[in-house]
Amino acid sequence: MKSKSRPHIVTWLACGVLIFSILFIIRLFLSYRMPDLPIQVPLWYMSLTGLIWGLGGLILSYALFRTFSWALHLLRWGSLCFVVWYWADRLQFVHSEYGRITWPASIFLSLIALGVIYWCQRKPDVQAAFQEKNK
Repeated sequence: MKSKSRPHIVTWLACGVLIFSILFIIRLFLSYRMPDLPIQVPLWYMSLTGLIWGLGGLILSYALFRTFSWALHLLRWGSLCFVVWYWADRLQFVHSEYGRITWPASIFLSLIALGVIYWCQRKPDVQAAFQEKNK
């Protein structure tokens, strides 16, 4: 962007996405060093999801930092897909007492995260920053 700097909220969103992507890349590498534990999740699933969410997050974070015009759409749909995947994963694989106890907090945090992302994208300065990049 030439005339304005990137809004701070976009930088925070990009940093948050970057942190999530780093965590999933760590998941990818640690899936190759899993100890023999009785887990319900196949090891290839751990690797695959680590790769998909890790690389996707890196791409999205870079796009947000650079304010590419398509980054907001990817953020919107990516965050929605992530929450849907999270809940499908949780419902399929989490069968512990702790999972049942933390269900309300998890759904609350999922809804709050989606709401914050949606609110950030609707801010006029954020919209302007991504539209200005197209000019």
